[in-house]
Amino acid sequence: MNQKYVTRKEVSEILGVKIKTLDRWALEGRGPRFRKFGDPKSRSTSARYLLADVYAWAERQTAKGEAA
Repeated sequence: MNQKYVTRKEVSEILGVKIKTLDRWALEGRGPRFRKFGDPKSRSTSARYLLADVYAWAERQTAKGEAA
């Protein structure tokens, strides 16, 4: 199965939120699941989001109201 990972910048564009919002959500344990790649000992890590996780998270963010 092909799993595509995207950057925080790409996720911000998909969801229409600022990168700083994604940063804050990550610190608060909110928002889409992400993975860290790199060497944590050197503090050189990059957050990557599985595209399917981003869309699944967005789908769960429904407000009360009627569908259009």
